[in-house]
Amino acid sequence: MRIWITLTLALAGLAAPAAADAERGAELARRWCTPCHVVAADEPGGDAGPSFMAMRAGRSEPGLRAWLFQPHPPMPDLALTAAEIDAILAYIRALPAPGNPEAEGEAADSE
Repeated sequence: MRIWITLTLALAGLAAPAAADAERGAELARRWCTPCHVVAADEPGGDAGPSFMAMRAGRSEPGLRAWLFQPHPPMPDLALTAAEIDAILAYIRALPAPGNPEAEGEAADSE
């Protein structure tokens, strides 16, 4: 019983940092990425690069991590820290999946 309680508390503690990382990632994305990317379905952004929703659907996390760590032109090198990359990736993972009714409803609301 004691092990179960300890495990439950440990797992509950892991969820809070992930949510905080996604919130931090959203802040970073809005600050640095919107000139070239749409970072949320209900917000404006640039069209020089793929939207974050397309990246969530079409790119692996290791691939995105490598790209953010060492970007290639035309993407500028923002010299992101490992924590900033983790936060941006947490935000991308938190976005609704394409084809998700919630995502489609949000997109319709923004038109």
